[in-house]
Amino acid sequence: MFLVLVADGSAGGAMTASANTRGMLHAADGREVPWSCATRDGASGTVTVAGQQFDLGQGAVFLVSLKGNQTKVEQLAVDLSRLQGDPVEEKLDAVGESEPRVKAFLKECRGEK
Repeated sequence: MFLVLVADGSAGGAMTASANTRGMLHAADGREVPWSCATRDGASGTVTVAGQQFDLGQGAVFLVSLKGNQTKVEQLAVDLSRLQGDPVEEKLDAVGESEPRVKAFLKECRGEK
């Protein structure tokens, strides 16, 4: 695993794996939000979400909020070895125990206070 996108306000997504992995997040309001990741080694490269570019070397977890007709992206550096295996949602919850921003984002996604 070299990239994790967590989206709030999304009705789902699609992905194509190739030399340049790319996909589309489908916002609940009908918008389609493109994303892509170009990497040769899974550690360096460029991630683009809704036209915003990020350096994969600065973190491979992206919290994407699609609420309110806006797209907000936050990049985090997280130990990806902690996210290996299934179910991914449980792995993210575990990461959230030591990463407050992940925990807060997941709570927001679930509508929890």
